[in-house]
Amino acid sequence: GQQQIRDENFSSSSSSPLPPGIPFLPFDPETTSVCGFIIKSHSMTNIETSIRKGVWATTRANTQRLETAFFSERHVLLLFSANESGGFQGYARMGTRPRRDLFPGLWGEFSSRLGSNFRVQWLKQCQVSFEELGPIRNPLNENKPLKKSRDGQELPAPLVTQICRHLARSADVFHVGRPVASSAAANGEKEEGDGETTVKTKKESGGVIGVSVGEEA
Repeated sequence: GQQQIRDENFSSSSSSPLPPGIPFLPFDPETTSVCGFIIKSHSMTNIETSIRKGVWATTRANTQRLETAFFSERHVLLLFSANESGGFQGYARMGTRPRRDLFPGLWGEFSSRLGSNFRVQWLKQCQVSFEELGPIRNPLNENKPLKKSRDGQELPAPLVTQICRHLARSADVFHVGRPVASSAAANGEKEEGDGETTVKTKKESGGVIGVSVGEEA
């Protein structure tokens, strides 16, 4: 049966109750449709780059699935988990469709193996272990536990809400700095701009980032 969402079991960095829906997104039960995917990153470096630049890229197969979801759902949520991290580093909202003109070559030699970059709006940065979330299983992945998820694994909407509410209640852990959310992100709008996400962080060091973004599905 469907796993019960119980906010009262969640640890919280605030005593204030969360509003309905997914935190940091506008809530309108009549019009808001949400889908979510687990994003596996080969390293924290990739996640840091995503936060700094406000973009992400994944395998071509995953890119096609995400683009389809982008045009069919009001919000597409991406729940990020770096390999070997044992948990989630936060969640972001897909802000644009994949675009070939958006930071081409950003991921170095691995860029040719990926689909086009797309905008993401980071809504929460944290560090939450799979164990802290409890024995949650994904019915869209043969009822396997979350830690057995592969890159691009879809989650049922109720589980997306459950996990995001838990992450929202956890302590902030700013992996590269506190992002300044755009007005479009605050209003739940989809953007098509190409400006970089602004973050308050130390000056980035030079050098080439040799990374692989997403885990092969």
